Amino acid sequence: MTKLWVNNCTGWCLFRFWRLRIEFWRVPQWEQIQPHVHNQIVSRFIFFDKHLRIFRAKSCRDRAIPLLRWYTVPAGVMHCAVADRGVGRFINIEWWTGEWPSQSAAEDFQSV
Repeated sequence: MTKLWVNNCTGWCLFRFWRLRIEFWRVPQWEQIQPHVHNQIVSRFIFFDKHLRIFRAKSCRDRAIPLLRWYTVPAGVMHCAVADRGVGRFINIEWWTGEWPSQSAAEDFQSV
């Protein structure tokens, strides 16, 4: 299992096949994921708790989305999060749209 980092956030690649990756991410309490884009990744998030406030292109989702429902961020769309209620945990289902070889969201992370 590949371990990934973005600032103080830790991720693990759970599954990888061709352009598809599934990663589990843990965001420590009080950590903020700075505004950023993934220019070559479409992300679909599934949250496991209500500890993250999510922002996407001027919209805010202030509570966890029910399990088995997607929260989608298209490639090139700014998004960020803050774990101001406790440790945040989520699955990121990623579809790589760029040239081969595919990369993790941690590698296609560009601050804005």
